[in-house]
Amino acid sequence: MLRTRMWVNLTLFILTLFLLTPNLHGQVTVRQQLFVMKEVVPSAQKVGILWNKVAGESNFIEKLKRAAAPMGVEVYVVEVTSLKEVSKGFKDLVDGYGVQAIWVATSDDILNNSSSRKYLIKNSTLKQIPLFSPASEWIADGACVYVGKADGKIKLWVNEKTAKVVQMQIPEKYKASVELLAKN
Repeated sequence: MLRTRMWVNLTLFILTLFLLTPNLHGQVTVRQQLFVMKEVVPSAQKVGILWNKVAGESNFIEKLKRAAAPMGVEVYVVEVTSLKEVSKGFKDLVDGYGVQAIWVATSDDILNNSSSRKYLIKNSTLKQIPLFSPASEWIADGACVYVGKADGKIKLWVNEKTAKVVQMQIPEKYKASVELLAKN
């Protein structure tokens, strides 16, 4: 009986480890994303999130609130379900909530559309607000930062020119894992 219980507990532990641990290559967890955002932009008390519920996780907002609370960060989520809502969502975050950083949390046909991408990159740079992108491909187009994983470690892809414009400094502990993709 004791042996069976130990086997069940071990099996549950292993399943939990594999099912709940993020993959070692690619995306970071919500908590990791917010943590890095707060370290890269330490003055950020308000973070804006552009998100498409259809393309995102169903429990995303719950995870976001749990992760943000202990960091002392207020998060404002704007759901974008059409191209027309991208500019309105951006303006709501910047003018309505006064966010100091924006994370495009989903890479879908709406937010990853070239018009949306160009609009968000241009306007966040003009407003001097760091834009955290959903994919490293955005960095060459002018987005400020992408936070991902490579070889199981957190890595930052940074557009050096945009980082200077928005006056963002990369903390020393991340410099070894930063890839500067645009120095122009």
